[in-house]
Amino acid sequence: MNDLGATGHSLGHLPPEDFCVLNEGSAVPDATRALLAAGTGLGESILFWDDSRYKVVPSEGGHSDFAPHTDRQVELLRFMLRRYPQVSGEQILSGRGFRTLHEFIAPDVKHPIFDDPDADPAPFITKSGLDRSCPVCVDTLDLWTAMYGAEAGNLALKVLALGGFTLPAGLP
Repeated sequence: MNDLGATGHSLGHLPPEDFCVLNEGSAVPDATRALLAAGTGLGESILFWDDSRYKVVPSEGGHSDFAPHTDRQVELLRFMLRRYPQVSGEQILSGRGFRTLHEFIAPDVKHPIFDDPDADPAPFITKSGLDRSCPVCVDTLDLWTAMYGAEAGNLALKVLALGGFTLPAGLP
């Protein structure tokens, strides 16, 4: 079982105070739920009710093709296709995607952390975007967030997540 499967199995055991509601809604009892988690990869999972409990269905949805929604995202896809033969959501919407987005937005803006091949620049880019200390990091975070929201919406539609949608903590 991978980490997202374990997360899916744990959801029913967490108290309400462990959740932060982003969008209030009315969940349909025993209806399908969705789970989306960005980290080292992009995990997607489905939880369905089997008349006694929720069962977690693993997925490799993060490896599905990236679907751009704006002209800028189309340009990002073109940028990515120059590097890779196929572009998945995971290549963009995981921790490693932050540097790729930063390089797409401003290839000439480099941070010292980029020089360390073993370093993960996602936390730096996220922090610098949130504290607004680097305009390129702000733009990177905004673009990533818009695309992550679109992927969440697509997943909710694909599985008809009328029982709820969970984004676990631990984002980069």
